[in-house]
Amino acid sequence: MSLKPLIICISPHQDDIALSISSLLHELYTKNIEVQCKLISCFTRTNYAPYLKNKSVEYISRERELEDRKYVKKIALDMIEVISIGMNDSPLREEWDTKCDIYRPDNYYKHDKSEIMRYIHELFDKLSRYPEKPELAILPLGLQHKDHVIVSKTSSMRFKEAPILVYEDIPYRFDMSNDDIKDRVRDIELSIGKKLFTIKSKYKFNLNLWVNLLNSYASQFSREEVLNMANKLNNIGGENYWACNDAINLLESMGFELSISM
Repeated sequence: MSLKPLIICISPHQDDIALSISSLLHELYTKNIEVQCKLISCFTRTNYAPYLKNKSVEYISRERELEDRKYVKKIALDMIEVISIGMNDSPLREEWDTKCDIYRPDNYYKHDKSEIMRYIHELFDKLSRYPEKPELAILPLGLQHKDHVIVSKTSSMRFKEAPILVYEDIPYRFDMSNDDIKDRVRDIELSIGKKLFTIKSKYKFNLNLWVNLLNSYASQFSREEVLNMANKLNNIGGENYWACNDAINLLESMGFELSISM
């Protein structure tokens, strides 16, 4: 009996995979493909929950993991393993200026090099518990938010021997220029030593499905915010990815129809 292929999805926080590759995961499982999928979220000890009244770190961290589990149940019942690494979210780290409002996005865009390097080393050590060469590693591009930058740089180093697919960080992608995005793609290519091609699934973006899936994260977004992001994603034609040749070949062997460009 052949082993099921292993797909590792790396998410900076518990909602980032859902925001960025819900269409991809839905297509994967609607094709009845038998895969092992691990959804690994990194900065999961957190106090960030604008829509929860209880502000306890332990309560919020637990609720956000439950939201991940609710999400994967909608996507694939119990076929996706949810893993929370347990690193401190930005506002809980010693580098955080306590005068900063945790709900102001730009407070997460200050990239201190020593902070970035410190948590790259810590995260690399934690990711070393998982196979370095799964059949597919799905990683963030690393846009704007410092935690996303840390996770992108670390995971591209850790899984550089694996077939790699890179996703756009939603919603940060909506505020980035195409040149900024190209720069991040080039950085990852240098890190992994492979050419990445722009790919898009021919599977039509389903706005209503996306909204239903993202409503799993009620601690993070109002229904209006989810619908607003869904409309923006719909306006750009759905999710965008970059992938190396081996990753493209794997997806096509699984039945994905892809548009591929340089």
